[in-house]
Amino acid sequence: MTKEEIEKQIQEDEKAVSAICDEQNSMFNRIEFAFPDEEFTIADGFDDCIIGICNVSMRVIYSFQKCVITLMERDGMDVLDAIEFMEYNVINTHVGDKTPIWCMDNH
Repeated sequence: MTKEEIEKQIQEDEKAVSAICDEQNSMFNRIEFAFPDEEFTIADGFDDCIIGICNVSMRVIYSFQKCVITLMERDGMDVLDAIEFMEYNVINTHVGDKTPIWCMDNH
């Protein structure tokens, strides 16, 4: 292949991936698409709180703050109850090598 053909193929591939990502708007769907042979452990009800993946351990990364906001909006919790729920029922739960990572962020 010539350099021009390779560049054209790269552009076409980037457009295809972009179109798929637009269709699969959740971060988890994008992760599954990018790593089809991997198995992931996810926290039920917090798909919109996924902010990425650790490319070393292949563990899903969640935004702690987005999870708290989700609990407040979805379940009607106040902020302290949501934080307490996250601390005691979610982030301190170990479910094996693929236990999600909880990012203490400022989203």
